[in-house]
Amino acid sequence: MRTINFLNVSDLLYELFMCVFLMAFLMAFSQLNSKVGGDGFDWKLVGYGLPAMMFSLICFLPRFIMTLVGRDYLLCNQSPIEWCDLGAAVFICALLLTRVGFGEKNTETAETAEKTES
Repeated sequence: MRTINFLNVSDLLYELFMCVFLMAFLMAFSQLNSKVGGDGFDWKLVGYGLPAMMFSLICFLPRFIMTLVGRDYLLCNQSPIEWCDLGAAVFICALLLTRVGFGEKNTETAETAEKTES
């Protein structure tokens, strides 16, 4: 269990926000996969995914950079690099880029492919 003092309260707060937005994003993602609800929930993926990705990177990058430059002794003892933060950020980024990004180009190419087939 982590002890709470004024040095690591900000890290704990970032991790708390990351967990909140990550849970909301994963609930929206499960809604997408199970096809429960309606079609208008892409905004949930973006609205919860971007903050979750940002807080995941905020939690991961400083620890990784401090370890990379050899100053890992400055980190709290109970705060090692957590690779799952990077994995969550990469997963969210990939999902948002494939789900939301470049949607108009895909529909245009699909329409031209249908015209050439007929």
